[in-house]
Amino acid sequence: MGTTAIVHDCFDNKGAKEFKEFLETKAGVKGLVDAGVVNIPRLFIHPPKNLPKPSSEDSCCIGLQVPLIDFKGLENGKRAEIIDNICQAVETWGFFQVVNHGIPGSVMNDLKSISEYVKHAIQLKETISELLSEALGLSSDCLAKAGFMETVSLACNYYPTSPEPELTLGIASHSDPDFLTLLLQDDIGGNQILHQNKWVDVPSVHGAIIVNLAEFMQVRVSIRTSQLT
Repeated sequence: MGTTAIVHDCFDNKGAKEFKEFLETKAGVKGLVDAGVVNIPRLFIHPPKNLPKPSSEDSCCIGLQVPLIDFKGLENGKRAEIIDNICQAVETWGFFQVVNHGIPGSVMNDLKSISEYVKHAIQLKETISELLSEALGLSSDCLAKAGFMETVSLACNYYPTSPEPELTLGIASHSDPDFLTLLLQDDIGGNQILHQNKWVDVPSVHGAIIVNLAEFMQVRVSIRTSQLT
């Protein structure tokens, strides 16, 4: 279950009342877990069309792997190689995982100090902004000067073990309506991305951050790529 799992095409009066009562508890999903619920409240049950289909050879996407880019050596001779890897990743996937990105493992493993994590994440965002600019054939400060990634927001998702996993999902399929998402995934995994009309698992890589070029950035990349070809 998760607070982002509230999915109904529309609420009837009873559903709206249940939703209002849930919000008023201010306990969130953790409150349900602490209470020991054995049946998922109706507002967390997904319609069958949103639930994953049984695995098959086609859906498990053998041979497809989200690009993993190592930032080690970024300032010591490997910048051009890293930019080339980013360029390939954003053109073919729109996603990649990055390691040796500068966020200390101690900060990633203990998020009690959210402000410390945000500080390092903003630094990573600025680095990626420069690299994406250069990958698009622009000056390194182009995206920053354009103000495309000035606003920063933080979202924390909580998905505990579900007592009825066949009825729910952490979050339904979606796209991010912004420029860039940096995602810190836990060791459990479960994240998937749509690639070549197939859902591909994003494996949990120790110390990695998932980089997602969201809708507005995808448009920018598409326009720029068209201009260059």
